[in-house]
Amino acid sequence: MIAKTRNVALLLAAGWESAERFRRGVIDYVRRKARWTITTMPETFGPSIRSLAGWDGDGVIANIRRKRDVHAAGKLGIPVVVMSGALAEGLLPRVLTDNEAIGRLGAEHLLDCGFRRAAFYGRRGAYDISLRRKGFVDRCSHAGAACATFWAPSLFGRWSNWSHAGQKLDGFLAGLRPPLGVMACDDLRARMVLDSCRRVGYRVPDDVAILGVDNNELICEFADPPLSSVARAILLSPPGLVRRRSTDVLAIEDPHVASAVTLIRERIGEPFGVEVVMRQASVSRRWLEQRFKDMVGCTIYQYICRTRAEHAKDLLAAPGKKMLLKDIAQACGFPNAKRFRLVFDRLTGQSPAQYRRSRPSRQA
Repeated sequence: MIAKTRNVALLLAAGWESAERFRRGVIDYVRRKARWTITTMPETFGPSIRSLAGWDGDGVIANIRRKRDVHAAGKLGIPVVVMSGALAEGLLPRVLTDNEAIGRLGAEHLLDCGFRRAAFYGRRGAYDISLRRKGFVDRCSHAGAACATFWAPSLFGRWSNWSHAGQKLDGFLAGLRPPLGVMACDDLRARMVLDSCRRVGYRVPDDVAILGVDNNELICEFADPPLSSVARAILLSPPGLVRRRSTDVLAIEDPHVASAVTLIRERIGEPFGVEVVMRQASVSRRWLEQRFKDMVGCTIYQYICRTRAEHAKDLLAAPGKKMLLKDIAQACGFPNAKRFRLVFDRLTGQSPAQYRRSRPSRQA
């Protein structure tokens, strides 16, 4: 007996990176396993569940953000699955990410960059955003880092003056002392933080490092500097964090150590060693070595190797044509491919080839 074809409505707002990923996931599932036809709403940026009143279908997958829409979903008399964490738990069956884990991952990244002052920029009224803030603040507090929060009103379904919203964010950032790590609730808000930093006069990432959520490459890659972002998936845990220039920094308040770190990062593609760093310092070698270890947690030589390996990771996972290992070694300042493999294996527990196979290239 041939299974009946089900008609499922797909109501996901256009333009959101996470919604597009959900949409592609549904399409992939239907192609491989389900006998579904898909109904979508034409000429609608934000389709409403209420538009399905009287619709003769079998089920709905929707992005529901308002309680009145929960009531409308219940009146349809068919299964409704929500692809959003904006509402509190228990209202409708949902597929969503672990939002507290997203916040913790963002905090850990900024803490790893050396920040001991942090801020979360959120959107009011969304349950998932409040969970991200909780994970972020809890992780910062556990590490002894100071953490501030700025809540902005939601712009869903309302008109708001863009300049007025920006002025409030400017005032919040201006009242905080750099170096500062900021996590925004999503990439669009992270871009607003970037614009606000320019108006306030903060350098990114030197004064303020910025991190978003969703890894929307149209927003992140074309920002200046490109924005780091927590990638999201339909699974319960975020798959990882895509680091870009906006958090490519180590927050250090000692000017001598900060100068040494800057030199290493700026010349990482050159074959230099500890002696080059020492020649640029205006303090004794012994003092700088000890101060560097106290503040960074490793020796200057270890930091050079670690930074080269991190740069190599980015090149190994870069989209497009794969670089040869010898070319990556040269681009990361290693004297040869053999030395590159030895250092990379020691620091990561994997060979460069193994790391490349384990990390699919980031595609748009």
